This record gives sequence, C-alpha cells and structure tokens, in this order.
Amino acid sequence: MTGPNGGGAAGQRSGSSRQSLEAWLRLCLSSPKVCIACTLQFVCVLLLMVDFGVAWALLPSPGHHNHAMPFFLLVTLAAGTAFSGWSLRKISRQQNRSHDVLFENSVSFVNLIGRHFTEWSLTPSERQVAVLAIKGLPIAEISRLRQTRPGTIKSQCNAIYRKAGVSGRPQLISLFIEELMDDGFSIQPISDGSST
Repeated sequence: MTGPNGGGAAGQRSGSSRQSLEAWLRLCLSSPKVCIACTLQFVCVLLLMVDFGVAWALLPSPGHHNHAMPFFLLVTLAAGTAFSGWSLRKISRQQNRSHDVLFENSVSFVNLIGRHFTEWSLTPSERQVAVLAIKGLPIAEISRLRQTRPGTIKSQCNAIYRKAGVSGRPQLISLFIEELMDDGFSIQPISDGSST
C-alpha cells in the first residue's frame, strides 16, 4: 500500500517528517525564545556527548568513578532536552488543532450569514453592506469603501434591517449571536490542552 507521497511506509514517514518540520518552523516563528532555548539545550547535549566520549576514550580506566558525574549530567540534560522537545511538539499540535477548529467555526459562521442573506433575499450590494455593518464599520467608512454616498448606505441598511425583521444594527448582530449560541449550531470548543 502506498502512502500520500507514493512511497508506501517510507512516503508516510517522509510526509510525517515534513509535517513535523513544518510544525516546528511554525512554532519557532510564533515563539522564537522557546525555540532558541530548546536548540541551545540540544547543542549542549551534543557538546557534552562529544566531551564525554573523548574523555572516555582517552582515560586509561573507563570504569573509573570520575565518569559518574559527567555521565549523570549528560543523561539529565538529554532527558530535559527530550522533554522540552516533546512539550514543544505537544504545544504545536494543540496550536494546529486550535487553528483547524477556529477555521471550521469561521466557515460555519460565514455559512450561517450566507443562509440568512439568501432567506432575506438581499441584493449583492445589500450583502456587502450587511457584512461591513456586522463587522462594526460606521456608515461613513462603509460609504468610503463602497465609493457611494452615506445616504445610499443608510437606505441600504434600512432595507437590510426591514428584510431581517430587526430595528437596527445591534439587533442584526444579536440575531447572529443568538443563533450561534443555539444548541443546534455546531461550533466546536477550542481545546485548552488540559485533556490530552
């Protein structure tokens, strides 16, 4: 059976490695201080391993007790680095999941708005004005963006409110908020990472 890259198990490992690298790069861009700290830990582990290996090879008695402390430090630092890497990977996965859920919720909200606009039989111009009004832009700003007179925007807003069966912008926004809070609407909660 072939993987997504067409190379079977090797292709799946390659795809997984690529996703891990992409996740690591996103994490580094979002929190460079954490990335630098983890990288410094990794470099320290490598330097300590080289130093310990050289000392082990050059000293005449490899079983001598002088190796106990550097070996303990090496194992402790390596364990700390592995734990940091695991924690960063877990955080990266949580960020990816949160991003995916946020995207799905945004799509659901856009679909909800589109469904209502269709039910209300809004014209394309009214749809544009309604979206800008829902975003909270004032009439003057909507007028500037649409390159029309403020009076035209006011009359379009009044037509939107009349078709929606509301008395103004706050009620229009409230209508969407109420529907979002309705149990039948499928907004997924964004995980805080406490239950993994």
